[in-house]
Amino acid sequence: MSSKIECFVFDMAGTTIRDGKGFVGMKLAEAIGGYDFDILPEEIDSVMGLEKHEAIRKLLNIHVDEIYKTFEHRMVQWYKQNAAPIDGVHQALVYMRKKGLKVALNTGFPSKIADTIIDKIGWIDLVNILVTPDMVECGRPYPDMIRRISKSLQVDVGKIIKVGDTSSDIEEGHNANCLMSVGVTTGTCSENELVCAGADMVVDSIWELVARTQDRWGGNGS
Repeated sequence: MSSKIECFVFDMAGTTIRDGKGFVGMKLAEAIGGYDFDILPEEIDSVMGLEKHEAIRKLLNIHVDEIYKTFEHRMVQWYKQNAAPIDGVHQALVYMRKKGLKVALNTGFPSKIADTIIDKIGWIDLVNILVTPDMVECGRPYPDMIRRISKSLQVDVGKIIKVGDTSSDIEEGHNANCLMSVGVTTGTCSENELVCAGADMVVDSIWELVARTQDRWGGNGS
């Protein structure tokens, strides 16, 4: 790998933000269950990381807007009280910024949920940019969010690493032609599932990611 890394694009729930035993999937299943549909846990897992209208559409393709509104309301209310970073992530992102790297977030959540999380954990000044599916034409696994990040931060996609805990994160990174798509095992998918999705690297924490990539960083920090 000859290109230097200048930017990391991190997913939120399950990658940088605690998803306590699949909480996001549980809330989506509850919202769907309110319309008398039973969805298996593995079906929910298969759509994690996707924009949530698209996730519901893939599961049911019925009552999509109603279910989405229920899900969004429940997530906002929960995150207002409970949003928290995964252990060690805040410190790792601070370290990356001090080393001159750009740090971006993207997500399958709409801006209403994502902004609630960022406000609660105080990351407004920590990340360079947050991009959500409702800010672009298509969410994951399409490359639109990463392309917007690349343009806004003036960083070539070939110097960006995409990091996430779902197969759609991995696909998104490849579709955007990122330098690497890295899977992390703190969320939905297992190491094997991430490898099968095409991950170039799989780590168990963001600090492991730091250790395994730092010699390739191209930031301007000390």
